[in-house]
Amino acid sequence: SDFNDFAGELIIPELPRGVLSTVNNKTDFNLDDQAWQVIFDRLADFKPPRRQREKSEMQLRKKWVDMLKATNPDETTMDEKTVWYNGVRIDVFRKTRDGKIIIYELKGGSATALNVYQLKMYWDGLAIQNEEPAEGVLLVEDFSTTVEEMVNKINTFITPTGHNYNLKVEKLSNRNL
Repeated sequence: SDFNDFAGELIIPELPRGVLSTVNNKTDFNLDDQAWQVIFDRLADFKPPRRQREKSEMQLRKKWVDMLKATNPDETTMDEKTVWYNGVRIDVFRKTRDGKIIIYELKGGSATALNVYQLKMYWDGLAIQNEEPAEGVLLVEDFSTTVEEMVNKINTFITPTGHNYNLKVEKLSNRNL
């Protein structure tokens, strides 16, 4: 699981027939072919960095927190605020001077339904703790109209404290991230 985010391509020059053989139906390597083993052994010397997505999202959170603190020094801004009872953490929690709470979920890739529900879960956790957010923002590289429609539908739902949600999905590039 440390390397799940890694994808690569091995370009092999045109070879004579029979070199680097495949299984009968041509859908996989023939692992009995010693030439493949030589290649795999050599590739093992070039492992990608571990947990790259996790590290890049951590850097993204830090950059966003730093930007918020620099532009709003008198506000409370923190990363990984805990909600619920099992240690669920909001990526970025912000409380403005007038007490307005804004929460952020940051993702390095495209938005998914799970990301939207994470943000809703954070909102619900805060609301139950009597810290109802005014806004929840999912910041991602990209998002589909399906995710946008989901956010709009959730915004018609009622929060645990009887208000409407106010979730948004935005591109990281719109916030200079």
